[in-house]
Amino acid sequence: MPEGRVRPIGEPDRYDTPTELTVLNELWPSVNDRLNFYMPTKKPIGWSSDPSDPSGRCKRVYDTPKTPYHRLLDSRILSRAQQRELAAYKASLDPLFSGGTCVFPRSLKMIQW
Repeated sequence: MPEGRVRPIGEPDRYDTPTELTVLNELWPSVNDRLNFYMPTKKPIGWSSDPSDPSGRCKRVYDTPKTPYHRLLDSRILSRAQQRELAAYKASLDPLFSGGTCVFPRSLKMIQW
């Protein structure tokens, strides 16, 4: 299992002790920051059909991959102060390291069976 992936091992039927719950709860903010600031996603924007295709099938069309952070900035719903605050928060993030040590492997070793 790749390190840094909390969800595949965070299923409710696998970890049910208070210690395990504490470790997983400490990991979720890091996972959310990684997904919102560093993992681009593509969104469906419509359908297209190829007239030369005899089956007449439609094909899904997607936009350019962007992170949720960039989508929020592009939406122009944030004030300048909110944009600066969010940019400062992103600048303070380090996607894998906290306090000079890697957060995910150390925490996951505490709860592995």
